[in-house]
This record gives sequence, C-alpha cells and structure tokens, in this order.
Amino acid sequence: MKKISKISLLFSIFFILCGFKHTTIIDIKKDSSVNIEVDLLVKDAAIYDEEYNYLSDNIKSFENNGFKASSYNKEGYKGYRLTKKIDNIETASKNKNEVVSIGNILEKNFFINGLFRLDKNIFISTYSANYNYEFNRSRFLGNSFSLLPDEVVVTDKVANDDDISSMSDLYDNTLEYELSLIIKLPYKVKTSNASTTSSDGKTLTWVFAPEEVTHINYTFEIINRTNIIIISVVTFALLVGLFIVLIVLKKKKSSKETLICTSFDPSIAGAISETSLDNIPKSNKSLEIKEENKS
Repeated sequence: MKKISKISLLFSIFFILCGFKHTTIIDIKKDSSVNIEVDLLVKDAAIYDEEYNYLSDNIKSFENNGFKASSYNKEGYKGYRLTKKIDNIETASKNKNEVVSIGNILEKNFFINGLFRLDKNIFISTYSANYNYEFNRSRFLGNSFSLLPDEVVVTDKVANDDDISSMSDLYDNTLEYELSLIIKLPYKVKTSNASTTSSDGKTLTWVFAPEEVTHINYTFEIINRTNIIIISVVTFALLVGLFIVLIVLKKKKSSKETLICTSFDPSIAGAISETSLDNIPKSNKSLEIKEENKS
C-alpha cells in the first residue's frame, strides 16, 4: 500500500486544479487549403513537470501520424503545437455523411479524408461537417496519480486504498480543463451549432466539458475559383477569336469592292450593256472592258 497522507493528497489536488489546455483549430482558406493546429498545454509550474514529461513522451507518436510538433508557450502554459497542412480540402472530403470523432484527430487510426461531406458544383461547393468530441485524458496526461509521491513522511494518518480511490475521484471532478474546437472559414457560415460565432460569421468556437460527448455540426460554401478562372479565360479567348474572324472577313469584302471601283472606266459604260456586266465575274470585269475598248 502506498504511504500517501490525506493532507498530501489534498495538497497535490489543490495545486493541480487548472492543469491542461487542449485546443484544436481547423483553418480553411479561400484557396481550398486547410491548416490544422492542435495545442496541448500544461500549466508552467514545477508541480506539472510529470504531466509535461508524459505529454512530451507521447509527442513522437503524434509526429508519426503526419503532424509536425514544436514547443509552444502561452499565457502561463507550456507544451506543444502540432500542425498539419492539407493542400486541397477535397482530399479531406467524402460524398457521404459520416460522424467523425474529432477528439481523435491526432491518432493513427483517424482518417483525415472524412473531415467533410462535399456537395460539388461548378461554381460553388458546399461542405458540411458532423463531429463528436470526447476528451481522452489518459491519452495526453496518463494516470492522474502518477504525479503524487510514493511516500510522504508526515504525522497524520496514512491514507488507505479506499482513501486514494476517493481522492482520485475528487481529482477527476475538480481538475480544470480548457477544451475547445475553433473553425475558421473563408466565407460566412451557412449553419452551425457552435457555442459562439464571430460577428462576421467566419469563426466558430465550441467549448467542451471533459466528461461529456458533444455533437458538432456546421455547413459552409467555397467558391470554386479555379473553375471560374478557367471558364472566364476560355470564354474570353473564344470572344477574341470570333472578333478577329469578323475583322478578317470584313477586310476581305472591303478589298474586293475597292478593286472593282478603282479598275472600272466610267467613259465606256455606255458601250457595255447592263446584262453583259452582270454576266462577267467581278474579278474579270475590268480586264474584259479594257479588251473591248482596244478593239
């Protein structure tokens, strides 16, 4: 049996009350790329060193799943920021609706191609997301009581196994977490059940309780800029080509009319019947008129 005093248990719990921040950010760009950031932070204090070390030991497994890890400090917390970039949102999409456990986004068995459902159109594509979020504390922080000393020499009564179990429950119920999901959109959201939405409708935030499963849904649209550019260029090229053809045809017609007018001698018009002129091809009229004049 561990020799842990009740006072020591309460003392440890008191200093561990606000220990962990877990923030997932999915940033969708106008160019259809997607940046994913996951912040895993523990309070920057000596009492949290074991939690931090446990977290550090697991970072390598997250990197093996395609994320890049870097040290990250923020507002009295220290830890890691894990990032992944998706070049095109379509590679993270399917044409059927599936419920995704977004809390497992760092795990090896998480399939990134199911983040969104895609309804594609030539000019505008509609994306919808259907997630569940459940926080897996042991995955990031390990056993809560790994932080506590194996033996503490004090004068009060030593805690027994039942005391430790009840204290563990107290720890679970009082440990403060900050758990959130933030979605950044290129255009105003169509529908969502976000906890809060920014005034421009482009940033959605959900805040979670550690022991609850939360359902998340949102829908948004992305303009297919590439398709619009291609169609615009092709249409412009066709219009330019048609304009050039019309100019060329007009010039050919104008040159023929000029040739007839400049070659015709009006002084001999009376000697030529109107019918004979009509029967002579336009290109040969001037030549025929000159030959008749000579004779």
